[in-house]
Amino acid sequence: FCTSAKVLFHTVDLHFLRMERHAKLESSKQLLKESEQMKTMEMNCIAQADVSTVISPEELNLLSNINPTSNIKLMPLIRSIKAPKTHFKDRKNILFIGGFNHLPNVDAVKYFANNVMPLLRKRIPGIKFYIVGSNPSQEVLDLRSEDIIVLGFVDKILPLMEKFKISVAPLRYGAGIKGKIG
Repeated sequence: FCTSAKVLFHTVDLHFLRMERHAKLESSKQLLKESEQMKTMEMNCIAQADVSTVISPEELNLLSNINPTSNIKLMPLIRSIKAPKTHFKDRKNILFIGGFNHLPNVDAVKYFANNVMPLLRKRIPGIKFYIVGSNPSQEVLDLRSEDIIVLGFVDKILPLMEKFKISVAPLRYGAGIKGKIG
C-alpha cells in the first residue's frame, strides 16, 4: 500500500561482527561459518534498504569499506545523564547489568566471576558482585555465592545504581555500542 515508502535498516549491532568475534574467541570453525552466513544476510539487508544506520563509527567505517555504494549513516547512542543522589563515598560493591538471552552477557559474568572476583576478594575483603538482568540462565544462577548475588530482572534500575561504587561491562566479544556503557 505504500509503494514509495522508504526502507530504513537500523543495526543495533552487527550480528555478523559479534558472531565473528565469538568464533575467534572460541576458535570455532562452525561459529565462523555461521558468522559468514549472517554477514551475507546483513549485507543483503543493507543493500536493499534506502538507508542503513549504525551506532558506532567503527561499524560505519567497516560497512563503508565492505560496500562503498550503500547509504549508511551514523546514528550515535545518546543518553541523558543525571547527577547521582548518593555520594560516591557512600556507595559500595560492583554491578553488572545485561539481559541473559544475549550470550555475550552470560560469557561476561562468568568471566568476571571466575577470573576477576578471585583477585578482588584478596584485595578488597567483603566486596560483592551483583548481577542484574532478565532471564538469568542456569549457568548464571550457578555463579551465586556469598559474594556473588544474582538479582535477575529489576524494574527500576536507576535507584539500584545509586548504591554501587562501580558498574562493570566485562564483555569479551560483541559489536555496536553497549547500552550498559551509556
